[in-house]
Amino acid sequence: MLEANPGFRDQRYPDSTDPADKALLATMRGKRLPMIGRIEISIMEESNPRLLAFRAGDLDYCRSPTS
Repeated sequence: MLEANPGFRDQRYPDSTDPADKALLATMRGKRLPMIGRIEISIMEESNPRLLAFRAGDLDYCRSPTS
C-alpha cells in the first residue's frame, strides 16, 4: 500500500486560460495535489480470479501479463 505524504509541498491544481478547461477548472481549481490519499496494490497471479474480480468491478486498474 502506498500513502500520500502529508508533508508534501503545498501544490494546488493549476489555472488555465484554455476555454476547453473551463468545466474542469470549475470543480478542480485550488484543490491540493496529490488528490489520491492511498493506493492499494494486489498482485493476482492466477488469471481466473483476476478476471472474476475485474468483472465484479473490484478492480480500478488491471494489467494482464503478456507472456
